[in-house]
Amino acid sequence: MIDTGINIEPLRQDLKIFKNERQKDGAPSWLIYDPLKKNYYQINALEFLIISNWHLLDPEKIILKIKKETTYFPTLNDIKEVANFLNLNGITQTLSLNKNSPNSLMKLLSSNFDSLYFFKIPLFNPSKFLVKFDWLSSILFKKNFYYIFFVIFFLSLYLISREWNSYKNQFSYLLTLEGAILGFIALLLSKLFHEFGHAIAARRFGLSVEEMGVNLIVFWPIFYTDTTHAWKLSSRSQKMIVDSAGVIAELMLAILSTLLWSITPEGYIKGMLWSLSSTTWLITLFINLNPLMKFDGYYLLSDFLGIPNLMSRSLLVFKIKLKNIFFTPKEIALERSFIPFFTFYGGVCWLYRFFLYLAIAYSAYIFYFKFLGILLFLLIFLKMIFI
Repeated sequence: MIDTGINIEPLRQDLKIFKNERQKDGAPSWLIYDPLKKNYYQINALEFLIISNWHLLDPEKIILKIKKETTYFPTLNDIKEVANFLNLNGITQTLSLNKNSPNSLMKLLSSNFDSLYFFKIPLFNPSKFLVKFDWLSSILFKKNFYYIFFVIFFLSLYLISREWNSYKNQFSYLLTLEGAILGFIALLLSKLFHEFGHAIAARRFGLSVEEMGVNLIVFWPIFYTDTTHAWKLSSRSQKMIVDSAGVIAELMLAILSTLLWSITPEGYIKGMLWSLSSTTWLITLFINLNPLMKFDGYYLLSDFLGIPNLMSRSLLVFKIKLKNIFFTPKEIALERSFIPFFTFYGGVCWLYRFFLYLAIAYSAYIFYFKFLGILLFLLIFLKMIFI
């Protein structure tokens, strides 16, 4: 067997591959479903053929078989790009540590980097509970409902304008212990609305929602709803509705809270309504619509552009461009028209993540224990620069 310098690891046995909708140019596509990460990855026809023959574990044999049985003519560079994609997303089995894979230890550490600061805790399966809200779904997806809500929106603006000084001065109340507690409860309530917004929208389009829980990012809790199956939707508009349903649910809660604040007497409830109508939805817009992390904003951007796996592909292109500056240049297996956008978006994501990871490592060093902070600093440079 000729040494091609391509490290081919066996695929995980739990993966599922099935036919997907055609791409914009009419070309066929497939989806790889990773049940561990609950992620979907879209691949094209050539990538599908390469992965279908991955069990051969030899680039030359894979190329010869595809050339013999199809009209495609893959190259070693195509095999290498697929290998990079599979390893980058943890789709292969455990990396072997041997002389033919000198960087495998670095890749193994890098692939497990996120688990040092990111923990997912599933809490319950909401599928049976969501059945009880089918009546609400039928109301929420009617145009007349939004006409009524626009009226509520303008009415709330009118009422709040009459008490604007009182409304804006209530911000100081948030700085008190009582206000902070009410603000936290309001934030918790708004996030529950957010997640159930995603779940109700997904169920509306026939998708199963089997998991809701909490992500701990450096021990800071963030609710999540598993709507991964939205990849199955053939309609881009339906995908975007599922993506944005959480933010829309919170904005609706904020509008309703604004209206109720203006007619509620002073007390704890009025303070919570103020938090729901002001700070909580602003936090949502700032965090959830951020397209540089895998929150709602990223999935909206990816579905709007019709580019699956946008972030992973962009980061890969940017890293290749970065390595080309210092090492032997290699080609990027993409249409030239896509490369500038992928490079720009990948570069912005890379910089954002780099400084975010540095902040996380610094927080771990200061607030938890120094060894973890030092380990994170080392892995950041390993993950962001060398891998």
